[in-house]
Amino acid sequence: MCPHLPNELWLEIFSWATYMPDNAYASNYSPFCDCPARDDSAVGLCLKIKRALVLVCRLWRDLTTELLYKDLKITQGSCQNALKNALTSSDEHHQYGRLVRRAVLPYDSTVTNHWSTEPSTPVEILKACSRLEVLIRPRTYQYAMRTLTFEFDAESVNLPSLKRLEWWHNNEAERSGGINSLAGVLENAPNLEYLFVGGASGMSSIMVKSSTLSLPRLETLRLYALCSRLSMPILSHVVVDCVMNHGDLQNLWEAHGANIEVVEFGKHMRFLMGDEVTQCLELCPHLQDVNYHVFFTAAPQFAGEHTAVHTVGLHAARNMALTPEIVWEHLDRHFKLLLGPSLPSLERVCLFGEWDDILAHPQFEQYHNALRMRHCDIECYD
Repeated sequence: MCPHLPNELWLEIFSWATYMPDNAYASNYSPFCDCPARDDSAVGLCLKIKRALVLVCRLWRDLTTELLYKDLKITQGSCQNALKNALTSSDEHHQYGRLVRRAVLPYDSTVTNHWSTEPSTPVEILKACSRLEVLIRPRTYQYAMRTLTFEFDAESVNLPSLKRLEWWHNNEAERSGGINSLAGVLENAPNLEYLFVGGASGMSSIMVKSSTLSLPRLETLRLYALCSRLSMPILSHVVVDCVMNHGDLQNLWEAHGANIEVVEFGKHMRFLMGDEVTQCLELCPHLQDVNYHVFFTAAPQFAGEHTAVHTVGLHAARNMALTPEIVWEHLDRHFKLLLGPSLPSLERVCLFGEWDDILAHPQFEQYHNALRMRHCDIECYD
């Protein structure tokens, strides 16, 4: 240990040692971010490192306390009470609840297998996190579901500071309401800006309430499943991770297409089996950016004219199902749209991922020259 290092340098070291991606806390859209984790393994690793740091010495404890409480995982068992006590201390110098920015709440910590007049400890913990901005309900694997019971009603909690919600759906938990219900959480999160929903097969299993829920500040919606009966007046960014049930995606474009400016299609083989991009172009007249994984997406057959699109983002994630010969046929069909008359306002084609081999190929030079002729730039990103 180097005791004479300035505190600022120690903080920089600790920050890198417990690094989490910027989008873990972001409530705005960034292109081609990984789908929210199906489990909380990455968060668990960081928490172990943070717990180790605060135990080294008094200086390190003082410097890393804020980092320790920035992320919270509410696990089941007796440790819940210890965590609640730490967050709700009457000592104003040790009120750690105000330091929490992100909380991971597994479903096994909110089971309702017995009736109790006592407040729910996980809900009390969330109430103590007065500045909570991100809440994650990670996926429960099928084998674990058999041990979880949700027989009684779950409590609700107001989340006025919540900006980002990552919700892996659980049918059994949903019926208990409160903190286990997507509708219940959305009702109590009026300032939500980013919503991810995953893990459900269709609309009805997610939103069981008959009334429409209003999300007045929601700008970004990311879907691995679609939920209905949501009012989203300023929705402008949509990420679709997989093909929806028949008609669901069309309903989304018809309901909100007039406001949508950015759409991203995920890395899913089913997007290769049918053209989902064309319908989006047809029903979103003010769409400006279209992003998709080019080797996992069928070439759009759009025959109209879309004058608002100025940027198309293509990710080069490799698809092992495409042989080298098919790759160039596939790319040629995609560039027919980019080089044709259907996108007259196109200004940029942004390339994400590993394009080096393709960029070095003579065929791509033809695409590049044709784009330059129409004053369209190619930009490369990691």
